[in-house]
Amino acid sequence: MKVFSTWVPLATSQTLWQS
Repeated sequence: MKVFSTWVPLATSQTLWQS
């Protein structure tokens, strides 16, 4: 589940940056 733990914050960061 290492990929999941890395991908979730990454996706969240991108969403926050795009807002």
